[in-house]
Amino acid sequence: MHAQIALGAEIETQSGSGLEKITLTPASLGAGGALPGISIGGLIPVSKFSCSYQPNSGSSIWTCSGAVDLGSVFGGESKSGEAAGSPAGEGGGSPAGGESGGGGKCNPESAFPTVRLSAGIQINPFALASLGFSVTNASFDIEPPDPLVVVTGFGANFVYEPNLAISGSVDLGAGPCIDGERPFDATGTVTGALGSKGFSFDVEGQLDLNLQTFKTQLAKAKFEYASQYGSTKISFSVNAGLTVDGFGISGNIDGALTTHPFVWQAGLGGQINAFGASVSGQGVLSNAGFGGCGTLHVAFWSGSVGFKHFFSNGQTDWDGCDFSGLYTVTGAGASALGQPRIVLVPRGASRFEIAVGGAGGVPAVKLVSPTGQVVTVPGTPNRLAVTGNVLAVNVPGTRRAYFVIDHPHAGAWKVVPLPGAPEPTSVLAARPYVSPAIHVSVTRHGRRERLSWRLRSQPGQSVRFFESGHAVYAGIAQSSRAQGSVEFTPAAGPGGIRRILAVVSVDGFVRRQGLVVGRYRAPAPFAPAARDARYELKRSKLTVYWKAARARVRYQVGVTFNDRLTSQLLTSRRSLTLRLPAGFSIHKLTIATLYRGRISNVTTAKRVSPKRPRRRRKHR
Repeated sequence: MHAQIALGAEIETQSGSGLEKITLTPASLGAGGALPGISIGGLIPVSKFSCSYQPNSGSSIWTCSGAVDLGSVFGGESKSGEAAGSPAGEGGGSPAGGESGGGGKCNPESAFPTVRLSAGIQINPFALASLGFSVTNASFDIEPPDPLVVVTGFGANFVYEPNLAISGSVDLGAGPCIDGERPFDATGTVTGALGSKGFSFDVEGQLDLNLQTFKTQLAKAKFEYASQYGSTKISFSVNAGLTVDGFGISGNIDGALTTHPFVWQAGLGGQINAFGASVSGQGVLSNAGFGGCGTLHVAFWSGSVGFKHFFSNGQTDWDGCDFSGLYTVTGAGASALGQPRIVLVPRGASRFEIAVGGAGGVPAVKLVSPTGQVVTVPGTPNRLAVTGNVLAVNVPGTRRAYFVIDHPHAGAWKVVPLPGAPEPTSVLAARPYVSPAIHVSVTRHGRRERLSWRLRSQPGQSVRFFESGHAVYAGIAQSSRAQGSVEFTPAAGPGGIRRILAVVSVDGFVRRQGLVVGRYRAPAPFAPAARDARYELKRSKLTVYWKAARARVRYQVGVTFNDRLTSQLLTSRRSLTLRLPAGFSIHKLTIATLYRGRISNVTTAKRVSPKRPRRRRKHR
């Protein structure tokens, strides 16, 4: 076998990581996609051949794949369509190597499918890295002779290095034959991976309506299970929708939970579009609280109403469709697969920013404004692209695409995945931070103080108030409301002027701290004390007495003797009598008052002479 083939090379790199992958493919192919002059045993032509090289932690993996048309082998008629896509087995990817089984065409004549094989070899040390196959352009009847369901493709892939991964897929065509095609296509994939970090298991399915004049996705569902570092995460999402001649209806439901820490959440949403107007609603329920909102968009007008309620403090905020603080499971959100994510931009915003994140890299999405303006993420990394009043940039280092909108139109902005692109994992929106302009006042109510505040509220913003003084620093309250009041008891400490400090956080990140927003005069602390303490010493008898404090207290009597020995006695009475050992004299005697478990005051007793009893005169 001798052939001269021109090869094209595709090199992939990642910022900060160097070389990621090199893929070699023929620059020119013969008829039917076959390599010119190349065959197996001189009988079986090879098509769609490619090889890729991928470094892996000091070692390297070569993966090659090629497709064989069984019709050319057995002399039968081949199915229409070609095997396409990336080689199977790369990094535990699609079991069918990225190929699709086709639209479930009705073909009663005998025909042969296309088989694609792939294998990966690890170098240094030498080992089998992956093995996979896929069958496309098939038509296997499930219920002959007049089936309503046929298998149009299936495949499997086994990856051994660097981590074990097994995946499989199946493509189905369903329904009666209409103009030579079956109206429904169903695709399902199952993937399992076992590595040093843990185990993961994913199931994904999709149902499409596939007619000659009308093609659309009807439903998509996904289930994920992952166990890493002793924590388990389970998530699911289901969405369905249909759009015909400007009328569309869609709905979705999703949920997720983790075990360490144990948190959970569930979301529900729906949208109806007709005659240029749209009505949508969404809700979320989690271990943190619940919320719901509705949005109406007609022509250039858009309005929404919504709320969220937190279980921890019983607080209810009317922040429209801002559910920040309710999403407790990372990587899960109330959004539908394959459906646009809606970001509501308020009226009067001078600037608005949207960040869209992906799992394996920067997601391929477009941003659609309420007026119909479309902005697509630029393909060149770290390069700014300006479309109208929107700036877009692709940042591979963060796996995110950023949109910065100058003086945006109010209403619903949509983040839409491009056809065939994976779903974005997160959509974050932010307005420029504005000073909260906090105003507070403190008024006296008996022995308690009342703190009242007024500030500029923003989505995701919370403010914590503290009091600070000499040897005093204590929290007062925390709130995200624009105005309110709360009663508090001044922290224990000396009286006098104390400052009210504010710490401002947005989405859990501190933006301002140590902000002095007010002052008040704290009263001197209530310190009950024993009064007019005295003691008498007659020979070895010691008698101590005092006037009681104006509170329910206990007393600690401390006696210091001439040799500096100290003795302490605890009592709740107002007097005490002791017998001193011979030779002991008193140097100092104190009475400490214990109020609510703390010493509130210490009084030094004075020595007085014992009272002499009166002598009665005898009458003669």
